Amino acid sequence: MSYGGEYITIPGLTAGADLSSSQYCTVKMASTAGQVIICAAATDVPVGVLQNKPTSGQAAEVATLGVVKAKLGASVALTKPLLYPNTTGYLQGTTVPSKSTIGTAFEISSATAGEIHPIILGR
Repeated sequence: MSYGGEYITIPGLTAGADLSSSQYCTVKMASTAGQVIICAAATDVPVGVLQNKPTSGQAAEVATLGVVKAKLGASVALTKPLLYPNTTGYLQGTTVPSKSTIGTAFEISSATAGEIHPIILGR
């Protein structure tokens, strides 16, 4: 079954750095208004998952709600379905909700770092 592509984006955002190799990673707001950068810590508060490959200053398509493709940092058990960013912007699983929790896994059993899987975005 194929998932992804049914999501809501945040209009008007641009890449605050070269994000051309960061498609499907979590992003947070940069210090410059309207710009996003990759999440780099589990405590970062993500605004969404980057769906395109913008270079610095280009439009960033950031999904914030819906079913999207995202990169995982490791296996995500359905017993730990809540997702939050790791140090590379990939998602990892937990059972404890926090300000960094951005979505939920719904069909993942195993994955290697950087593997792309569908998730449900929403807090």
